Amino acid sequence: MSVIGIEGNQGTMSRVLVMPVEGILRKEVGGQLNVDGFYLYRTLQSMYRILLVSFDTNQRMLVDWLTKERVFGYDDILLPMTMAGNWVTESYWSNVIRIIRMRGYNLSVVLVNSPQDAVDVLNASVPVLLFGQPAYGLPEWLPGSRRGAEEWDKLVGKIETERAARIKDKRMEDRLE
Repeated sequence: MSVIGIEGNQGTMSRVLVMPVEGILRKEVGGQLNVDGFYLYRTLQSMYRILLVSFDTNQRMLVDWLTKERVFGYDDILLPMTMAGNWVTESYWSNVIRIIRMRGYNLSVVLVNSPQDAVDVLNASVPVLLFGQPAYGLPEWLPGSRRGAEEWDKLVGKIETERAARIKDKRMEDRLE
């Protein structure tokens, strides 16, 4: 394992899946391991080389967290926020994809947890998988909840709304420490 931007391990022979750490492997609020995301990671490992992407800027702390949570077997880690000087567009994902391609990876698919990120990846002409996971266990627990099933077009906006509400939820403050 090497961290891209430090050593750069190119690999053109295998199919590569890009997976963000935040929101899939690590919960956005609290920073704990997301068990469902971990199981998805382990499943996808059998079919793809995994390239992890993180907003983290401290390589050592990220690798320590991955090791502590027993996340092994990834090929590389990309820390794009440390490479902002190489960015040519405003879109985070188009810059990440450009950097990955410049390094010679055979990029097959990107896994994201936000509908807007999915749109950005598709706009970069890369297949995308959307990992949707509710922030609250029951619909009645949602701030301002409405009972009943909602249409798909409402669901797209709901994921971002839930994420923002959870961050502001006073009941979660003890988990942010």
